[in-house]
Amino acid sequence: MEKLLRIVSALLGAFLLLMGIWWIGDPAAAVMQLQMTLQEGVARNSQIGETAALFFGMGALALYGVWKEKHDYVIAAAVLIGGIAVFRVIAVVHDAPIIWTFVGFEVVTAAVWVAYARTLRN
Repeated sequence: MEKLLRIVSALLGAFLLLMGIWWIGDPAAAVMQLQMTLQEGVARNSQIGETAALFFGMGALALYGVWKEKHDYVIAAAVLIGGIAVFRVIAVVHDAPIIWTFVGFEVVTAAVWVAYARTLRN
């Protein structure tokens, strides 16, 4: 089971890291995957920079944690993606629709990373 969690954790980390790179290489395509619109002016700078950094950072933390077998890096990535899921749901307070497929992916990813980190800790 630990080997399966390691492989899935690495794949999820690689996917998110590549998403971060995609945001820099082709932000117009990246926004469509997240059901967003590409902002204008300084908002575009924030949208691309912050979103790319978040995806890249989550992926890098997870991959580094898997590679070096360090549970704290994997947990850090899980906290970030789990936080996204929580704040997506809270955003309903501001009349934002909830994209349940995204929330599901984020919750599953966080759960996989927490499970893998627990195996590393033991």
